[in-house]
Amino acid sequence: MQIKWIQTFVVTAKNFRQASEQLFLTQPAVTKHIQRLEEVIHTTLFHRTSNRVTLTAAGKRFYTFANDLLAEYEAGMEAFESWK
Repeated sequence: MQIKWIQTFVVTAKNFRQASEQLFLTQPAVTKHIQRLEEVIHTTLFHRTSNRVTLTAAGKRFYTFANDLLAEYEAGMEAFESWK
């Protein structure tokens, strides 16, 4: 699992349509990150219909953990910067 997949998931969960702009990724790259994450955790995170994308129940639960993980990652990176 890569941290960028989790970052993509968190941004995408907030706004699927703006995720590629915010992350400076193409829409296919955003989709690939989500697909890879879903493969690793063996669950579907989004309901996809022709005109709508929403979080599944598992996606809603994972979102909380993903936010916590990203906060810890960012805190760790900030701490590391202060060690230099």
